[in-house]
Amino acid sequence: MKKILLVLVLLVAVSPVAFAWGRIGHQAVAYIAECHLNPNTKAILLDFLDGESIVSTSNWPDEIRFTDEYIPGREHSKFGHSAFYTDDNKVIWDTKEPSAVIQITQIQDKYKDGKWRNYPREEVKRDIMYLTHAIGDMHCPLHVKRTSDTNPRITFYGNKTKYHTLWDNDLITRLNNWSFMEYEYMLGRLTDQQVDQITKGTVADWGEDIARYTKIVFDWVEPGCELNKVFAYKALPIANHCIQYAGYRMARYFNEIFK
Repeated sequence: MKKILLVLVLLVAVSPVAFAWGRIGHQAVAYIAECHLNPNTKAILLDFLDGESIVSTSNWPDEIRFTDEYIPGREHSKFGHSAFYTDDNKVIWDTKEPSAVIQITQIQDKYKDGKWRNYPREEVKRDIMYLTHAIGDMHCPLHVKRTSDTNPRITFYGNKTKYHTLWDNDLITRLNNWSFMEYEYMLGRLTDQQVDQITKGTVADWGEDIARYTKIVFDWVEPGCELNKVFAYKALPIANHCIQYAGYRMARYFNEIFK
């Protein structure tokens, strides 16, 4: 078991594949959410996750791709990690690729009004593990994919990379250098009125909110451009806000399903 875990850690560390927010970002979203769960919801999640925090499962849909358990065609290979919107920020419900917004909404409808009690324990557990990741994914501006958006190559502090990769991880790890607990300390101080404001609406509405940020951050770049401190310090507040919104919205989502 220790060897398997070591291989998993090494593969995640060296993989060139970019995942929204990276390990710390997803843990930060989940920890903000966990700190704002009501006690009953928190107890239910801990029970389904066999005593594990949602922080520990927040990267599972990414990490499973590097294990023997992952086989293309199985259900967990079809998890949606992105949200799809038109150029005028309207959700696309008929998508060829798996959509996080659609799947998160479907799970919400499936389990609402206590119906989660009617499903096998392992199915509910798998859905919870997916949700602890996917709600964070759909709040990354480059994971809201609008019809005409591309993924240009740019240079960030002298390093050539894809714009998607920059938003997935490089931006917050280079500039914040916070632990996942520090994110909650920094961003988890909203008033009840502020929380009500940012968590209102549907899952599709949340994605539309992030799609507006997607447009803003794409307006800042063109292929081959070089990004420096001027870009970094106007982009970072957007990244922080999106992580904050994701955490509070995840808490509301779980609190409503398991109320």
